[in-house]
Amino acid sequence: YAGIGVVIREDGSLYVTVVFMLGPDGLSSELPDEPEQAGPNSFSVPAFPPGADLIGQHNPNAGTWELAGEDAPFYYGNPADVPMACDWDQDGRTTVGLYRASSGFLYLRQTNTFGVADISIFYGIPEDRPLCGDWNGDGLETVGIYRPSEARFYLRNSNTQGVADMVLDYGDFGDIPLAGDWDGDGVSTIATFRPANKTLYVSSGSDAASYDRSDYQAGDTLVVGDWDADGRDTIGYFRPSTGTFHYSNWLIDSAPEYFYLGNDRYSPVVGRW
Repeated sequence: YAGIGVVIREDGSLYVTVVFMLGPDGLSSELPDEPEQAGPNSFSVPAFPPGADLIGQHNPNAGTWELAGEDAPFYYGNPADVPMACDWDQDGRTTVGLYRASSGFLYLRQTNTFGVADISIFYGIPEDRPLCGDWNGDGLETVGIYRPSEARFYLRNSNTQGVADMVLDYGDFGDIPLAGDWDGDGVSTIATFRPANKTLYVSSGSDAASYDRSDYQAGDTLVVGDWDADGRDTIGYFRPSTGTFHYSNWLIDSAPEYFYLGNDRYSPVVGRW
C-alpha cells in the first residue's frame, strides 16, 4: 500500500511524501488499519461567562495545541517554538501563533487548525519574548516583542514586516513582559511582572499603578485574560507543581479561583477560541 506523509520545513512550508510498503510477497493487497484519530482535549474548564477568554495548552515537545471549546488537539509548529495567540485578522476570534527564537520569525495562523502559517514575519532576535495586543485601538491585534537585555518593548501596529511603530522602555531586568486592556478602553498597554517582589506594574491607562500579587509562586507561568467578560484584562497563573490554573477578576491582590488544568510540561495560552 502507499502511505502519505506531510513534512513541515523550518520556514513553515510543507511537502507531501508517498511511501510504498512492500511485503515478502510483493506489494500487499491489504490496506493498513485506519490511523488513530486525535481524541478530545485532555482537560476541562469551568463555565465562564459568554464573551470571556478561555484557556488552552501548548505542548512544546510535540508542537500540539489543545484549546477549550475546540473538538480536538491539532499540530502547529516545531518543538521549542514559543506559543502566542491573538485576533490576527479582526474577525473576533483568537487564533494561534508562534515565535521561533532560532530564526527570529513569527508564524501566525488565522484558523485553529493544522497547516502552514498564514502570516510570516521576521521580527526579533533569539533572546526576545513575543507578545501581542491592539496597541492603537483599531480593533486589530498585532505583534510585539520584549527584549530582556534592554528591558524594552518593540510594538507593531500591523502584522507585516517592518520596524517597530512604538519603542518603549519599561520595567527592569528580570521582569516578565505582559500586555492587556487593563482599563477596558479598547487599547492594549504593556505591563511587567516582577517575580522578586511579586508585583505587577501596569504602564498606562486609568489603572496605571503597581499591584502586589502575593498569590504568585516561583515557577508559575503568567497569562493575561478577561475572565468575566467585563472588557478589562487581569492576570492568571498556571502552576506546574500542582497542574492548576489560578485566576482573579481583579488586578489587586485577592484570593483567586482555580481549577485543575493538567500537564506540567505544557504552556498555557488564552483567547476567545
